[in-house]
Amino acid sequence: LRAKTLRITSLEGVIAQLHQSDRSVREVNLAKVTWHDVADARPARTFRAYKGRKHYDGLWWSSTTRSLVGFESLHERAFLLTADSDPEVVHISSQPMALTGPDLVSERERVRIPDYLLAYADGSVELVDVSTPKRAMTDRVQEATGWLRHVCLLRGWRYRLWTGDDPVRLRTLRHAAGYRNPRLVAPEDLDIVLESIPAYGVSIRQLLSDLPPQVDRPRIIRA
Repeated sequence: LRAKTLRITSLEGVIAQLHQSDRSVREVNLAKVTWHDVADARPARTFRAYKGRKHYDGLWWSSTTRSLVGFESLHERAFLLTADSDPEVVHISSQPMALTGPDLVSERERVRIPDYLLAYADGSVELVDVSTPKRAMTDRVQEATGWLRHVCLLRGWRYRLWTGDDPVRLRTLRHAAGYRNPRLVAPEDLDIVLESIPAYGVSIRQLLSDLPPQVDRPRIIRA
């Protein structure tokens, strides 16, 4: 069988639609889009409530962005836990943009809204889709994610299809996440703790005993 020729070898026909705060839509070639453009935009779509829906959406307070980030299901919320706890992540956007462009091999036009955009401290950018393991194996998801992965490759970004994480790790992250909120733990207390940790490490017991009395120890333990 002859291999099919890719119809998309550049970003010339790939357009990003960025929803602005004034409700207008800005269309930009993806090659010119930066994560700062996405950070200044609104989500490309919102989650609608309807009778009989099987998922649970909401807003997650992100300690990374110091703002609310949307999730469309509890599975997406689990992903947000992992992204928000990653010290290398400097920005998280939900439903960051609508991408349109030619399909890889067919004549159809692709329209895709990634679930998340992550920006990292080293300047790299990653688009992420969240799916269950079973759904990720379907032809529909494989085709859609394959297109987005190829587009990201052309842009110099990374792409990831996230299907889950270790349940124990997720429970730990969920327990600790609330204590990263500055309303619960004073930033100056955290600064004192970080300055008190020697380069060679220290036990929790020794660290707590060395902290000055004004530090709120119970909250520091959880943070």
